[in-house]
Amino acid sequence: MESREISVRRMGADDEEAVKALAGRAFSPLASVSFPHSPDALIAERGGKLLGAVVLRTFVLPGNGRDEERRGGVMLWLMVEPGARRLGVGGQLVEAALRSFEEWGCREVFACVEGYNSSSANLFAARGFTILSFGEQLRRYGILGTFWLWLRTSRLGGDVGNFLWARPGQLESDSPALQWWVGALANALVLLLVGWRGHWLGEFDPATLLGVVLTVVVLLGLREGAMRLVAWLRGLPVRHRAWESAFALSLAIALLLGVFLPVSGSVYPRL
Repeated sequence: MESREISVRRMGADDEEAVKALAGRAFSPLASVSFPHSPDALIAERGGKLLGAVVLRTFVLPGNGRDEERRGGVMLWLMVEPGARRLGVGGQLVEAALRSFEEWGCREVFACVEGYNSSSANLFAARGFTILSFGEQLRRYGILGTFWLWLRTSRLGGDVGNFLWARPGQLESDSPALQWWVGALANALVLLLVGWRGHWLGEFDPATLLGVVLTVVVLLGLREGAMRLVAWLRGLPVRHRAWESAFALSLAIALLLGVFLPVSGSVYPRL
């Protein structure tokens, strides 16, 4: 008789092709090609049938002195067979991953979740994770440490709309308004950089600087207002979140190509 119990185990070499195919079904066909080989991946199965998988990675956390020996872990590529959702597969994979990280001595655990993915957000929130704001990341790890953390958690690939979750999480609430204003000013600075590189802004006199900043603030404000109006009409509680990791991509495009890629942030469901 076929077992109905879901079990989680370490992924073996014989499982890799099946997991790559699962990535193509859970995400996109391209994902089956770009899925990374990892000796620390876990798979969930029932009756020998693959239901889900998650890739685990450990790294040294940013720090100084003795803190350099602190280890962190990140869950990547958490995926569930589309036909097996709502069976608790994702939760079992996360629980097994947390046990592994504890055995490996990881003090902090991370995951990247797309902002509108409420099911994954609730899954991590129920286990003590919270979104780390950019300000909290800087307070914990500093500028260079935050860059290192993004590198180790695969956040430097232009993951627009994905946010960094951590356990232990952020204790103090962040300010959506501050995120919006910092994001607007950062966009204005990138646009000024593009203008300087392309020689179409002329001299940076006060009137020019003010005009660029006001233009960006008004355009982003109209976009934010329209989304909030739609959310209000539909009775959806939302808040603004900045796309902090995407600013690295925007800045690189501005420097290398002289093209302005706006990084507006967006409104997301309140958690």
